[in-house]
Amino acid sequence: FPVTISYPELEESLIPSASFENDLGQWVGVSATLTRSVPRGTLFDETCTHGTAFCKVQATGSSNFGLSTPNIPINSGSGYYTSVAIRPENLDAFGVYTIELSIYDEVNQVLVSRTSTASVRRQDRWAYLATYVTAVETTGASYAKVRILALPDTPEPGHVFHVDRVVFRE
Repeated sequence: FPVTISYPELEESLIPSASFENDLGQWVGVSATLTRSVPRGTLFDETCTHGTAFCKVQATGSSNFGLSTPNIPINSGSGYYTSVAIRPENLDAFGVYTIELSIYDEVNQVLVSRTSTASVRRQDRWAYLATYVTAVETTGASYAKVRILALPDTPEPGHVFHVDRVVFRE
């Protein structure tokens, strides 16, 4: 990996490695492989929204693909907000993108799940998705998961999108 300057992770996010500044943390690929990337500048159409790194998500199959957090401990009775910056690497990855926030109780049952979707058709700028749950909806909650998924117009292995600045906060 190229050497990167010391840049702190997002302080307002409860997700470790929310901007992939030091590593991929505990993020898990969903029908995808994940790679930490340091941008090479605007000449290569690579920029960040925060810091000096981002995550490349590459499809391993012919369906939707993306990444997910591990279980994130949360406080019952608190509202939560999540957002993400995404960008297709090229027109092969143009399609529908989704951020999903799921809240679980202590026996792994989903209490509430919220999604936000957008059709993304540009590779030259970051698109932002966000969703939230209210405090009333998290009564009895134990943990949360955030998933970011892409469904390209023509799903095939090898399609790539970029992820940066994943905020999850109370």
